[in-house]
Amino acid sequence: MIGIPPLVARVRAVIGYDPVFEYGILPRPDLVVGAVDVAYEGDDEAGFTVYLGTEEPIEVEAVSEQEDE
Repeated sequence: MIGIPPLVARVRAVIGYDPVFEYGILPRPDLVVGAVDVAYEGDDEAGFTVYLGTEEPIEVEAVSEQEDE
């Protein structure tokens, strides 16, 4: 199993597709989240994409600004 180690990330974009986005993977995602590790926030080329609505197990926890300090 390959995974992403736990990290604090800032969401840069959330894109919903209705109908689902068809671009070559199955199942086709209906929600895409673009995020970046807060350690690399200043780098415009840093970041990753998470495809929600697929079969991969993803655990997300909301963290407020106050908890970061």
